[in-house]
Amino acid sequence: MKKPIIIALIAALPIELVSFSFYSFQDTVYPLAEDPFEWIMDNQWRVLHFPGLWLTNRLDLNARTGHFIPILLLSGYIDTALLILLGFSVYRGIRYLVRKDSAACV
Repeated sequence: MKKPIIIALIAALPIELVSFSFYSFQDTVYPLAEDPFEWIMDNQWRVLHFPGLWLTNRLDLNARTGHFIPILLLSGYIDTALLILLGFSVYRGIRYLVRKDSAACV
């Protein structure tokens, strides 16, 4: 179980850095009819970084303080690593069910 955690933590870092550098926090919400790609990216970013957005709102931090960006990066990194771990778990569960089913057929 240790190996998937290490892989998820390593893989989540470049994914989060690319996500954060290409699409960081936006104050505006794009309507779906205007640009569907921007709408999808905006909602995906807000869902993944929701814990950081909630924490910065709770602590009354804004973009002018130096703690805003690291909190958002860290929350997105943790969420991305957890999603990768979830993917590993789902893959292992499906693989287990397929093996169990194929063993029962023999």
